[in-house]
Amino acid sequence: MAGEVTTDFAAMETAAKHVETVNSALVSELGNVRNLVAGTQGNWKGSAAGTFRKVMDDYDLQSKQLNDVLVEIAGLIRENGKGYTATEQANQDAINAAGASGDLGSGSSLKI
Repeated sequence: MAGEVTTDFAAMETAAKHVETVNSALVSELGNVRNLVAGTQGNWKGSAAGTFRKVMDDYDLQSKQLNDVLVEIAGLIRENGKGYTATEQANQDAINAAGASGDLGSGSSLKI
């Protein structure tokens, strides 16, 4: 079928871990940038000092929001993988139940 998407739990878990790894690297890098910029705080005077603090507060907020979204994405990928596994198991159980309950009769061409 065109456009069909297939996956498995292991692939979903790998993807979730990759998002977590990237998030960790981003948190580290954003922290480094913040520390470098924060080191200039003493150079700002008057209203510029207030504006600088606001910019830093905004930076902190945006960094946290990015982190939160990436944590959520990793969690959703992981949950989707669990859902995929549960659906696959339900399908397998249904196939097994149907096969065990059917009477093919003596006229069947299947020799089981």
